[in-house]
Amino acid sequence: MSKTLFLTELKPHQFGVLQRVEAVDGELERLMAMGVCEGRTVELVQAGDPLILKVYGTRIGISARLAARLRVEACNPSSCKIEVLEAGGQAESP
Repeated sequence: MSKTLFLTELKPHQFGVLQRVEAVDGELERLMAMGVCEGRTVELVQAGDPLILKVYGTRIGISARLAARLRVEACNPSSCKIEVLEAGGQAESP
C-alpha cells in the first residue's frame, strides 16, 4: 500500500483515492453532499485556493485549508476506480 498524501500534495491531473477526511461535522456534511468521502476517487484539476477537484465527472472547488485535511492515496487512472455520475444520478465506472 502506498503512503497517504494530503490532497494539496497531488499534482494537477493526478488521481487519488480518499483515505481519511479530518473535518468537523459541518464541513464533513458539505463534502459528503458534493461526493467527497472516504473511498472516493478524485482528480486534482487545479492546485491553489480554491483547489479544483473532479468528483464523479463534476468539478468542484474547495478551500486549500480544507483540502489540507484530506488524505489520499495517489493512483494512476488505469489502477483507480474512476466513477462518473450519469444524468439520472447513478454512479457508473467508465
